[in-house]
Amino acid sequence: MGAVADACLQDGGRVIGVIPHALAAKELAHQGLTELRVVGSMHERKAIMADLADAFISLPGGYGTWDEFCETLTWSQLGIQHKACGLLNVNGYYDPLLAMADRAVSCSSCPHAVGRRFCPALRTAGQLYGSTGRQMDGGSAQVNTDR
Repeated sequence: MGAVADACLQDGGRVIGVIPHALAAKELAHQGLTELRVVGSMHERKAIMADLADAFISLPGGYGTWDEFCETLTWSQLGIQHKACGLLNVNGYYDPLLAMADRAVSCSSCPHAVGRRFCPALRTAGQLYGSTGRQMDGGSAQVNTDR
């Protein structure tokens, strides 16, 4: 996350970090952000991030990333939030997760109407960047991903 924040700041963007007290005590919080909010819990962090976000893009990550992505995707499915969601599927990282989502639809565990509508997976940052105008449609804008 630090590299993404640094790239955004370098290009003149604003970066707001949200971290719970428990993690702030264990991790080195990025001190160069536009704003750093230290909050009481992960639940508070998620709520603030959801409120601040224009869209939700998950880069390859671990359990915390998966948790946040699945929660946001569920909120979309339930109509609780209407912001774009997408996966940056670098080198096919999310292919197994997408196969599981397809399986859920094929086994009727997930409504077919939902399917990939809430979960586009694009392979380049440029595609996601170009498609965050509320619709993840695989736009063709390019972003420097060498940072």
